[in-house]
Amino acid sequence: MALGAVLLQGTPADVANSPTSYYGTFWFAVALLNAGLAQLHGRRGLNWFLLSLLIGPFATLILVLQYKKT
Repeated sequence: MALGAVLLQGTPADVANSPTSYYGTFWFAVALLNAGLAQLHGRRGLNWFLLSLLIGPFATLILVLQYKKT
């Protein structure tokens, strides 16, 4: 059996429902939420989106802890 055949086993539904897919979807959603949260706080959303892709929920913690009421 060729290596490509081994890697391509399973249906698209199996791939979409894999734990790795859920993890990636969660990470991306957190990055989007952080970008919106950053913009609400007067920060650059794109920078925080990219940072969130790297450090995920820790970026949310940083944003929340840096928030200052005006």
